[in-house]
Amino acid sequence: MNNSTLDSDALVKLGTPAGRRTLQASERPIWISVGPQNSDLELGYRKAAEAGVWLGALILGGERSEAMLGPADDDNASPGALTIGEAVRSAVAWAERERARDVGRVAADFVAERDAARVAQAKAEARASQYETERDSAFAARESLRAVVAHLTSERAHLAGQLKRTYERPWRPIKFAFNYRLLKLLSSTTAPISQRMSARFASSAESRSPRRFDKYFAPPGAPAPRRMPFGPILTSEPKRPLRSSDVAGVRLPTSDRPLVSVIIPCFAKPWLTLQCLKSIARFPPAAPFEVIVADDASGDAGVELLRNVAGLRLEINPTNLGFTKSCNRIAQVAKGDYLFFLNNDTLVYGAWLEPLLAVFDRFPDAGLAGSKLLFPDGTLQEAGGIIWDDGSAWNYGRSDDPDKSEYNYVRETDYISGCAILTPRALWEKLGGFDEDFAPAYCEDSDLAFRIRAAGKKVYYCPFSVIVHLEGASLGKDVTSGVKAYQIENTNKLYERWRETLFKENFSPGAEVMRARDRSLNRKTALVVDHYIPQPDQDAGSRTMLAIIESLQYAGYIVKFWPDNLAYDPEYTASLQSLGVEVFYGFGFYFDDWIKQNGHAISLAVLSRPAFATRYIGPLRRHSKATVVYYGHDLHFQRMGMEAQRTGDAQLAIDAAMMEGIGKSVWPRVDVVLYPSPEETAAALPMSVRAETIIPYAYEEFGYGREPAGNHEILFVAGFGHPPNVDAAVWLASEIMKLVWEEVPDATLSLVGANPTQVVRSLASARVEVRGRVSEDELRARYGRARIAMVPLRMGAGVKSKVVEALREGLPLVTTHVGAQGLPGIEECVAIADDARGLADAAVKLLLDDASWRNASRLQLEYARAHFSRAAFRRSFLEAIGDQEAVAALGLAAEST
Repeated sequence: MNNSTLDSDALVKLGTPAGRRTLQASERPIWISVGPQNSDLELGYRKAAEAGVWLGALILGGERSEAMLGPADDDNASPGALTIGEAVRSAVAWAERERARDVGRVAADFVAERDAARVAQAKAEARASQYETERDSAFAARESLRAVVAHLTSERAHLAGQLKRTYERPWRPIKFAFNYRLLKLLSSTTAPISQRMSARFASSAESRSPRRFDKYFAPPGAPAPRRMPFGPILTSEPKRPLRSSDVAGVRLPTSDRPLVSVIIPCFAKPWLTLQCLKSIARFPPAAPFEVIVADDASGDAGVELLRNVAGLRLEINPTNLGFTKSCNRIAQVAKGDYLFFLNNDTLVYGAWLEPLLAVFDRFPDAGLAGSKLLFPDGTLQEAGGIIWDDGSAWNYGRSDDPDKSEYNYVRETDYISGCAILTPRALWEKLGGFDEDFAPAYCEDSDLAFRIRAAGKKVYYCPFSVIVHLEGASLGKDVTSGVKAYQIENTNKLYERWRETLFKENFSPGAEVMRARDRSLNRKTALVVDHYIPQPDQDAGSRTMLAIIESLQYAGYIVKFWPDNLAYDPEYTASLQSLGVEVFYGFGFYFDDWIKQNGHAISLAVLSRPAFATRYIGPLRRHSKATVVYYGHDLHFQRMGMEAQRTGDAQLAIDAAMMEGIGKSVWPRVDVVLYPSPEETAAALPMSVRAETIIPYAYEEFGYGREPAGNHEILFVAGFGHPPNVDAAVWLASEIMKLVWEEVPDATLSLVGANPTQVVRSLASARVEVRGRVSEDELRARYGRARIAMVPLRMGAGVKSKVVEALREGLPLVTTHVGAQGLPGIEECVAIADDARGLADAAVKLLLDDASWRNASRLQLEYARAHFSRAAFRRSFLEAIGDQEAVAALGLAAEST
């Protein structure tokens, strides 16, 4: 190709995008494109004017390489130079090799990705298989336990039959008489020794008792078995009269200005009365109290010796009045604001008075509170009383295990046996005390309970006050003679007086025991399910669940709480029980069995957290007609996905996808779906029957007008068992604070919250404090002394408790858009940025500018009061679940207030 000109048509035919023009021979350029038009491969020739040689250029994908080329007939061509044809063929071959290499590389990448996907799929299938295996194992274990229980039940029945046959043998009375005479002879012979050895034997029996092994056989998750710390207990009066030496050393730390008057009525029986007084001396209450023993003109010389008990007021009736009138008389001379009636055949145990007083503090409608009663062997005697609509009564829980969950929550009850009851003195005087129509004794306590309810108050059973009652030791057990004979007569009298009330408010004998013990004939019952007992000082979700429980109680529901792990927590379980919530715990509870038996009584079920909620929806649908509500806290899978994207964790991405499937499977199976932010509600709306947004937190108290602190402390409060909070703490301490310290060198950072990980602890330094869990009071104190709060979250979902807490306290806040999620309008009162520099600049401004600080504090308090009050939460939640009756009642209460 040595023509002086080259027509552009020829080049176009070769695929060159050159225009249609003739190239001059003097220009000597020849360009030949290889491949289709717009290809990235070109072969070019040009003549280097200064050297007179041809240079070739090969361009592929933007990379250019040059080599000496030239036509064979060019006199100036270098030796070995290629002709244009040879260059074209070489270029084509080279391009094909390059393209083959690229195709191979892309194919290899696709194969690698396919293999990775197959590995991930295999892992997911293996995990699913593992879950199925564990589920099958759990089912098998449950069936095995049921078989063991059935076997033990049959063995117990067999042993009972054997014992019955043994004791029914005809020669038993003769054997009994012989043994009685023999033992009496031995007793009189060994009397001198037995007195010296009795204390030693008692101690030995206690230490060697089979009950010492109870702690090893306690059901998992249940409270440790209670051991009575009394040693030998007198169950009847000894024949030896009481002596001054027996009373010596007994001292009651009473007060001249008592809050509570402990009234102990008695008729003789000084030994039993002294035993009761010794138990009070051993377990004195913290509240100021007085003790009055009222003897009903028994004439027993031993009673007079009780005057030697330091701190005791002994009152002796001039004539015998009987139990009812004696109590009324002594109440008139008592000094306390509360009257605690205590039988003389009792022993107090532990903190017996403070829990009863706490009932009146916690429940403004309380008119009477009573204790849990135990037999001397530690078994239950009574956990409140049930009165049926025919006037008959039950000592609920008699002879059962006192540590079962059904006996260990504060609840309203029909009556409390009068051997251990506390009532306000003002209410007692208003009602005129015990009705003397029931004199001399029996049923006056039940009648008092009915009259208290008629006066608009309630009777509460308190399991945290424990009293040992020697039943029948003071008045006997024979209902055919003595004062005990009045029991049947007064029972009939009680029924006739309260017949109409019993018909309206009480159940038929033995029916609906769970509802009967709760007095819930005209009340609805709600079941709340979560993964464990709410721990409001540990995590935000627990605070919301506690607010839901409180709102349901406020609306009149009886609330039952089922933790998925069925674990007993001494602190948090007791706290929930003291609010009046039955908490299930311990060995032997199966939700399917419980809901099958009691599902008809459940009106509402509130489930929480998708992984746990799925286990309960099926049984609830099969065995109850309850409205099923699901509260999601946040979109768990969204939060997990954000974390996986940030960290590049492939396993976490798989877990997020699985969680998304679980979460979305819950929505269409429940009646109402609740989320704390509109964005989350919108995600659930297309797949659920109803999706509603509720206020996530409820507070009774808010911060007040405060001035900027004189320090430069920055506070970040979070639960550090949560990965997004750990990420925020690391980012804050390692990047943001460096920028803050450039402007404010004396600024300090406090990281406060439960379960700080090792990564968080490693952030501690001279200017960074890491503090674990703190009490509610200490947390509020920290909010009070800090200058600003920061919540630099980069991932998460839902409304953040730590953000709302700062708003509530009026502590100026700096956060990210993730931290501000679900809080419309918050940008008007909170500084928001998503980069380290923006967050640092906002923090520096609030640290140094008092005017900006005051303005932010005022606006945050206004926002918090408008959105997060307890009343606002109640209305939001009750409206969302569709309880219009409760919402209407709430509105009436607000109007009356």
